[in-house]
Amino acid sequence: PAVMDPPVGIAAPGPRIDFAEMEFDFGELKQGQVVKHDFVFTNTGTEKLEILDVRPSCGCTTAGTWDRVIEPGATGKIPVQFSSAGFSGAILKSVAVTSTDPARSTVSLKIKGNIFIPIEVSPTMAYFQYEGGGTNSETKTIRILSHLKEALTLAEPISSNRAFTARLEPVTPGKEYNLQVTTVPPVGTGTITAPITIKTSAKDMPELRVQVYAVERQPITVSPSYLSLPAGPLVSALQPKVNIQATGAQALAISEASIDHPGVTVQVTELQPGRLFSVQATFPAGFALEPGKRLELSIKSDHPRQPVIRVPVVQSQRQVPTRA
Repeated sequence: PAVMDPPVGIAAPGPRIDFAEMEFDFGELKQGQVVKHDFVFTNTGTEKLEILDVRPSCGCTTAGTWDRVIEPGATGKIPVQFSSAGFSGAILKSVAVTSTDPARSTVSLKIKGNIFIPIEVSPTMAYFQYEGGGTNSETKTIRILSHLKEALTLAEPISSNRAFTARLEPVTPGKEYNLQVTTVPPVGTGTITAPITIKTSAKDMPELRVQVYAVERQPITVSPSYLSLPAGPLVSALQPKVNIQATGAQALAISEASIDHPGVTVQVTELQPGRLFSVQATFPAGFALEPGKRLELSIKSDHPRQPVIRVPVVQSQRQVPTRA
């Protein structure tokens, strides 16, 4: 049966939780600010109330040390903190409070408001993929939009790495700009990261920072990276395939695909001229790889950075049952 509220002025039997407010509106915050609020509640029942758990809906909201045992007629509080870093616009977060109140064992508290960003940068980073030794350049556009009442002035952007250049293009002077980030070949090797900084006239955001990443693209991709066979000897012939793709500007030619093992054959099919190949290996029935022996699919390539493509072959070992 449903638990009925007692008449006004009469305490409910058992523990009862009654919050002064179920929702807190913090209004407007600047991005990065932290807001704190205490949710106050009263035990309006006849027995002591226990707060069993307080669980915020996300990591941006945390609960402090709350009052755990509250006698009848006494009040307690649940301190909650919200960090606005990384948020923008309207937000709504919840905090679930579990107690020994039999009528409302779980209560959901709400935190809401609006996050104000003086200067919006979108996207917040620039990401490039480049071919090692390549001569082509690429440009990414970052949008900078001011929400300030006064006009925004930006200084010339400064790149901390010679692999990137940056320049500003005004869209609406004092309000909106495009930041053009361009790679300068040769970019380098591996993964390169560097910040681009821009001084601003905004008191609350005197500097903007855009992180730039450049990741070297491998000229040839192989999928899968190895051939996996079930435990041998194989009951029937098996024909696994490997796809080889040229990802750079240079067309690719491959030849002499082989696996150095008796009875194993390899066939190459060119699916897209100079770009995509399918390599099919045929392992005959009865095939078994000796324990400890290394085997690989070997393919010659005309790419100077990867003249030989090697794909390991692995085979599961059959489990030998142990005697009791």
